[in-house]
Amino acid sequence: MAHQLAESKEQVTVILKACFKAIDPTSPNRQGNDIDTQHRTGLRARREASVCDRRAWQTAYNGAPDGSNAQVEEDPCNTKSKAERFP
Repeated sequence: MAHQLAESKEQVTVILKACFKAIDPTSPNRQGNDIDTQHRTGLRARREASVCDRRAWQTAYNGAPDGSNAQVEEDPCNTKSKAERFP
C-alpha cells in the first residue's frame, strides 16, 4: 500500500504504531499465518529521511509485548516487487 505522509515525525510514529498492531515486527519471514522468505515486512520511503528513519520506527515499536528486536527491513523505495496473481 502506498500513502503520502506528512513530514511530521509524530505522524509517522502514529502510522507505524498502527502498522505494528497489525503485524508482528519481531517475527522474521512471517505475516500472520504465512511463513516464508517472501513474507518479510519492510518499510519503504521515497525520501531517505522519511519512514526509513530507524529512530522513528523504533520509537513506535517501543513497549513491544515480548521486548525482542524488530525484524523489519528498511530501505528507500527504489524498487518494486510484483505480487502474486490471484484469480
